[in-house]
Amino acid sequence: MTIALCVSQKIFKEELDMMPKMTREQFEFMSFEELLEWAYENICYMHSEEGLIEMAKHEIDEENLRMAVHILSAVFNSDCPDDSYYIYDRSMGTLETPTPITCKEDLEDYIDFGDDEGRR
Repeated sequence: MTIALCVSQKIFKEELDMMPKMTREQFEFMSFEELLEWAYENICYMHSEEGLIEMAKHEIDEENLRMAVHILSAVFNSDCPDDSYYIYDRSMGTLETPTPITCKEDLEDYIDFGDDEGRR
């Protein structure tokens, strides 16, 4: 039990170390569009709609049709405009669904604000 806990803590620490850093003040100051641009460059789980469609094409080429349908369903069942961005951890497969980013708060869990900043 102790070994499993240590391993999970290590994985969490590594994931936290990989999270892009920003102060809460920077986050609050940025417009939604500026934050989207910054996040697209810095958050590995963020994808454009075009990127998700390319990901689905790759899954079709690999004959992984369930995965392709899963990705495409999320994109085409969304009420978002065609140039939307999504959060999606591809390694989770069908356990996670691509989620459209509609406001700044959708990105908070993917940014390390530092120990002294905290989260709301």
